[in-house]
Amino acid sequence: VRIGLALGMTPPERGARIESLLDALGLGTEPLAMRPAAIVGALAVDKKVAGGRLRWVLPTASGVGIRSDVPEDLVETAVASVVAGRGR
Repeated sequence: VRIGLALGMTPPERGARIESLLDALGLGTEPLAMRPAAIVGALAVDKKVAGGRLRWVLPTASGVGIRSDVPEDLVETAVASVVAGRGR
């Protein structure tokens, strides 16, 4: 969601709704005991890697879109924000 918002693919109201649903389920609210660099490294072997590039399935206004051109610094920023948690 955070990557989609940053790329302008995910409308802010859809991003807010998804984050609200996660909050209601108690997901992503607390910091994780993981290093962001370890998570980013693990993405390189994800099942969505094709041709050496990770494909991201991102929410859009009408469903989802797939992108394989997400800048690495944006991925690192998004991962760090997820690991930090959102608080309650």
